[in-house]
Amino acid sequence: MFNFFRKSSSVRDVAPQEAKQLIDAGALVVDVREDFEWAHGHLPGSRHLPAGRLAAELDSLPRDRELILICASGSRSSHLCAALERHGFANLYNLSGGIYAWMRSGLPVVR
Repeated sequence: MFNFFRKSSSVRDVAPQEAKQLIDAGALVVDVREDFEWAHGHLPGSRHLPAGRLAAELDSLPRDRELILICASGSRSSHLCAALERHGFANLYNLSGGIYAWMRSGLPVVR
């Protein structure tokens, strides 16, 4: 069971431009928003895995690749990064400001 309310000090928050560099270098974006949020726009190449399904699908996530979690504002994804870390994942990043910050930065979104 995930404890969504305990944060980690080792998970890094990244701004949209830094996240874009990580993605270009091979990081996987995991979008933890709900279906209706995803439908309004998401990052190209991102994997949609709503927060409520994340615990059940841990084995489907690569442990040998950098993961950037994203939500609407950065709060849910921050807590889920910490939960993944407690389950043995490393190289975790939280997109600070979420999809809203990404879009404000003028970076691409698939609709």
